[in-house]
Amino acid sequence: MNEEIKFELEIKQEEIEKAVKSFNEDIGIIAQSRPNITEFEEWLKKTDYFEAPASGRYHLSCPHGLFVHSYHVVIALKKMNESLGTGCREDSIALVGWFHDLCKVNRMTVAPKWKKDKNDRWIQVGGYAFEDKFPLGHATKSLYMLMKKGLQLTKDEALAVTHHMGPSAVGNNFELKSAMENSWERSPLSLLLHEADLFATYQLDISEDCVIKHKF
Repeated sequence: MNEEIKFELEIKQEEIEKAVKSFNEDIGIIAQSRPNITEFEEWLKKTDYFEAPASGRYHLSCPHGLFVHSYHVVIALKKMNESLGTGCREDSIALVGWFHDLCKVNRMTVAPKWKKDKNDRWIQVGGYAFEDKFPLGHATKSLYMLMKKGLQLTKDEALAVTHHMGPSAVGNNFELKSAMENSWERSPLSLLLHEADLFATYQLDISEDCVIKHKF
């Protein structure tokens, strides 16, 4: 990522630091059941996971967006699991929370865009261009990548990653909708991940504690 380009949205440094601390702790938790997470982490560092945006135009469309969004999902997951007493495994929460959007790595490049500033002058600000060289689909690709890298997922984890997008991913397809609803009925983790993703996107990701909105 080109850090010299000014983005309209900037994640506060303290939020990034909190995400790093939480990530390191959760990797240790996952390692207790999946020792090969160490190799996975080394591979992850070679991708743009920690610098990529969460989206190209919408939530946290700025450097470190994907990483911090995932952190917010983990926060929401942990609090929901505790308050509702759903009994989801700690390592499962960490794994699906941090890596449900793994499909987003290495598919965005910084592409400056033009906009008018407050003085009605055209200026360049940070933006992104999208290119998916392996268009397997959103959740499906995340699931594939996790398993391809040797992480053995439980059934609940696989269901959670597969259905975390909720109704937006199934549309009017009866078979897909039925599978999603069946997953949510059978697996609390699956339903919680979807709800935590929504809460992170529409609340935590836009919080003043998290981001600075620049006005040019």
